[in-house]
Amino acid sequence: MTDTYSSDCHKMSASKSPPEKSTCESGEDSASQHGRTLWDITTPEEVAYSIIKLEKNPQKDFLRRQRNALKSKNKANIRFWEKVWEAMEAMGFNGQESS
Repeated sequence: MTDTYSSDCHKMSASKSPPEKSTCESGEDSASQHGRTLWDITTPEEVAYSIIKLEKNPQKDFLRRQRNALKSKNKANIRFWEKVWEAMEAMGFNGQESS
């Protein structure tokens, strides 16, 4: 009976492992598997709008995020935040707190 139980457990875990793994892989994980990042999915304009409209101090928030990108030394991430700043300027943001 022990052999049957252990083999059943093995079959059960073997059959459940792949679905659990695929369920656990979130959008960011699966995107990175395909050479894409979160920034490929979200546009700089969307992020710029969110920063300007939702943050109490948009410039400070942007600079914090840009500093983190520079620390990561990820060129795509750095370029993304440069595009976000350009989008913020295009939306009329002049570096002052939003009112």
